[in-house]
Amino acid sequence: RSGTAVVLLGGVKIMLGLLFGSSLLHLLKSFPSTALGAMLVVSGTELAVACRNERSHKGTFLMLITAGAGMAFSNTALGFTAGMGGAAVMEVS
Repeated sequence: RSGTAVVLLGGVKIMLGLLFGSSLLHLLKSFPSTALGAMLVVSGTELAVACRNERSHKGTFLMLITAGAGMAFSNTALGFTAGMGGAAVMEVS
């Protein structure tokens, strides 16, 4: 239970995006937006279940910072950066 599977899955997704990005975009545009919305609801629910299990104040605060920045700026990269920055600041102090 080292998390290697998650890292490998992420690496495969990055490689697929880099290699087949433009053709995958055309494939995604062919899906109905309601189906993509339903998948987004399911994945959001799964993330909410994972967040519910967080018991430390530090973890909860980092989740709120990451989600809040991502929603405020409508940019997941900025949310990720805010979360990583918050984690680095908490680690130093």
